[in-house]
Amino acid sequence: MWKGFPYPDNLNLARHLETVVRENGAVPATVGVLDSIARVGMSESDIKSLVERPGARKLSRRDLALATVGIDTSKPLVDRDELIVCDSKAHNETPVHGGTTIAGTMILAHLAGIKVFATGGLGGVHRGGEASLDISADLTELGRTPVAVICSGCKGFLDIPRTLEYLETQGVCVATFAEGRMGDVDFPAFWSRESGVKSPASMRDEVEAAGVIYAQSSLSIASGMLFASPVPAHASISREVLDSVIERAVQAASEAGATGSSNTPFILDEIKRLTGGRSVDANTALVEANLARGARVAVELSKIEISRHGGAAYRPGQISPGVRHATKGATSDQIRASTLAGESTNEFETMDVLVAGSIASDISCNYLPSSNKLDAAAPLPNTSNPAKIEERIGGVGFNIWRSVNEIGVQAGLCSVIGKDIAGDSLRRSLERYKCSTKGIKEAEDSNKTTSRYVAMNDAHKDLVIAMADMSIMETPSQNFDTKWLPHLRSLTNRTSESSAQQKWLILDANWDSETLHRWIAAAKAHGIATAFEPVSMAKAGRIFERGLDYELPRVVDIATPNALELEAMYESAQRRGLLEREDWWRTIDTLGISSSGARSELIRVANIELYEQGIPQRSIQLLPFIPNLLTTLGSRGVLLTRILLKDDEALTSPASAPYVISRSKSEGPIGGLYMRLFAPSEDCGAEAINTVNGAGDAFCGSLIGLLAQAQNPRVEDVVDQSQAASLRILKGLPRQ
Repeated sequence: MWKGFPYPDNLNLARHLETVVRENGAVPATVGVLDSIARVGMSESDIKSLVERPGARKLSRRDLALATVGIDTSKPLVDRDELIVCDSKAHNETPVHGGTTIAGTMILAHLAGIKVFATGGLGGVHRGGEASLDISADLTELGRTPVAVICSGCKGFLDIPRTLEYLETQGVCVATFAEGRMGDVDFPAFWSRESGVKSPASMRDEVEAAGVIYAQSSLSIASGMLFASPVPAHASISREVLDSVIERAVQAASEAGATGSSNTPFILDEIKRLTGGRSVDANTALVEANLARGARVAVELSKIEISRHGGAAYRPGQISPGVRHATKGATSDQIRASTLAGESTNEFETMDVLVAGSIASDISCNYLPSSNKLDAAAPLPNTSNPAKIEERIGGVGFNIWRSVNEIGVQAGLCSVIGKDIAGDSLRRSLERYKCSTKGIKEAEDSNKTTSRYVAMNDAHKDLVIAMADMSIMETPSQNFDTKWLPHLRSLTNRTSESSAQQKWLILDANWDSETLHRWIAAAKAHGIATAFEPVSMAKAGRIFERGLDYELPRVVDIATPNALELEAMYESAQRRGLLEREDWWRTIDTLGISSSGARSELIRVANIELYEQGIPQRSIQLLPFIPNLLTTLGSRGVLLTRILLKDDEALTSPASAPYVISRSKSEGPIGGLYMRLFAPSEDCGAEAINTVNGAGDAFCGSLIGLLAQAQNPRVEDVVDQSQAASLRILKGLPRQ
């Protein structure tokens, strides 16, 4: 942070990174030397002072003793003319300040009883190090100081194979976070997720990493551990590009005679120039992701220590007098209390469902026909119309969140607002609804405005036309792992009677395609079921925008499109060639549908009108990607189409027999095809309904709320309840 970024970027980054640590449930302790005093935990004024002062030093193990008695380590300690050691007092006119290397930080962290340290990258064995012995002190420190270091490997211009060999010689446990990848994974090369060198071991997640740290501590092994965390995929530079850039940068350093301590800075500047600044973007992204991951590891370690011993082996009274704690004014006892208790402001740990979608300022314009035109139900174009105009908090994500909570299931909400008056107003409105705002983030782009939705309704409150500005949701998130992932992970942390039940993530299609699919991938990696609300014809196809890059049998578990959105999803899949994939054909064949087709069965179950519109046919063709499709049809009800597994009760239940369209005779998990048209819930007049604009949202939220609430639920068992619950919500009636 002190050397890797220019001022004031380093100061802003330091503030941001401490916030990242806090958001992930831990207490940040920034380490450095200020006024010749080693600091473990700095106040904001300390950090500002350190980065603003000129002449900050890079301090490793060899420098700490000199720096803390005020000897400037950049000046010679020996007068070569007189060959006598210089008087240290001559170097004490200005107290020394500087940032600590990995080696220096490990020493100070260990003195303070801190076991987890997150940073950017590791030093290593330089190219040609077998002859020059140019080997970073970080590696030897890892062999002698019991602190776990989380970083993105070593920079790609170092000799990675020899670095790993050296760490093995030092007895250092080295593993790389797999992040959902199977089999052997590469040890990362800082700016790139891949190095071509396999990691000695892989780590599934932060819980597993904490377990390894605890086990090593229990065995009294006095060496450190290195957990490599790959740079986030969106910021990674491909291995091929990076290798070429590094070769050119190393060659330029050789030609310029940049050796010794000037070698690394020269190469870094060249890499920045040759990548057009991408290396700096990657550096920023990986530091943030590493600190978020380090915080989560620390929290998980605290939980283990408390569960085993009621606390960790941390003794504030044993800290060296030269080490000061200053984390936002907290005492060392306070740091211990909050960190070791696994204290977290993440209220989502009590949730069973997480909704990730839009919130908006929702304006409804309900047409009021004049008394002499009672027969005119629709507003007139090209002129002003009398109306009752209402403004409330809305957005698909909020509507779904509210519906889940109306069912009696606790849900969290993640969304984006602008740094504007509308955003402040929505945040206050959420608090009135007792909705946690921990997952409501301000847009990274300050020019983005809070979402707004304007609906023009006729006299029956049916939608005539709507305008929506949801662009704030359509910018790919550059900080997904730190901004959103902690909230998703928290669903898996719940320890209650319902902890064994399925947790759900509900997504709406307002997200940009990249962020949408990062949500989906993260949910899969954590065993969380996913539901998709398509929002509109224009956005429904985003679920398939990754084209052929899918692993069947599913993309999401459930989707709740209306008829038009189903058509848009089908066309998107067809346009991208998804309905020609071999595994798609294999899944369709396995359903056991008669080779002569199932026309008569589909008409019998759905009806001729829906069949002629192609609704049941499209539903079946999307099942390999979405095994449970519930198409909402307004006054015609809901059409459920789903894949039956071999052990599904519907295959043997007499009550379900009329809806089992086909039975599989193939080997494998698929047992058949289920289709059922559910009649609509009770009819009611327009005057009883506040608005129908959120009808699909209310159904989706009610459905998932009921599934999350039930033991071993089947979708068909909760459809009628979901329709009734959504109708109550639209009427504004209390929960029954």
